[in-house]
Amino acid sequence: MFARPTDSRDAGFSLIELLVVIIVLPMIMGVLALAIGTTYKAQTMISAHLADAGDILSTQITFDDDVQSALLLTTDPSAPQCGAGTPILGLEWNPTTGSSPTYQSVASYVEVTTNGLTSLVRNLCTSGISTTPNSTTVMVQNLATSGTSVTLTPSTLQANAASGWIGAQSITNVAVAITQPHGSFIVASSPEVNLSLGAP
Repeated sequence: MFARPTDSRDAGFSLIELLVVIIVLPMIMGVLALAIGTTYKAQTMISAHLADAGDILSTQITFDDDVQSALLLTTDPSAPQCGAGTPILGLEWNPTTGSSPTYQSVASYVEVTTNGLTSLVRNLCTSGISTTPNSTTVMVQNLATSGTSVTLTPSTLQANAASGWIGAQSITNVAVAITQPHGSFIVASSPEVNLSLGAP
């Protein structure tokens, strides 16, 4: 029989080549896994920040409209307001005519916790104070435990607003600080009271 000539190319991998592959391949896979994990985490954070930015924009627009319309406001959590939740800020406008007007439009900014997630919610009543709002809008989701706080300018009116409804004509600025796990922001506006018309 004839012997088949051997070719060194058919011999396979040497032991050193196999060891290099076995050692280097897990390192490369580890680096790739780390890069993919970091990219995913960055995308998640960017998505959260974009959602927060959307919350900020829509909250500021609605807040501007409500505060600029307000004739009365309160930060008193026990004052009658619109809807359910923990009241942060109440605003009233659109009074009825007569010697004892009642306010038809009431917007209450409240904190509501559902399934362990706290949100800032805007309840709107269009027929006066009621426990059943005409509309409820989630303004900001996922509030941090410190939640929200309201600051009035001038600060001398802060205590009055914390104990009941007060006129908005002396207030130059209403600011709500909102804290979320990814950061915090402030929405602010000024009442534009026109006492002769009862509206801004």
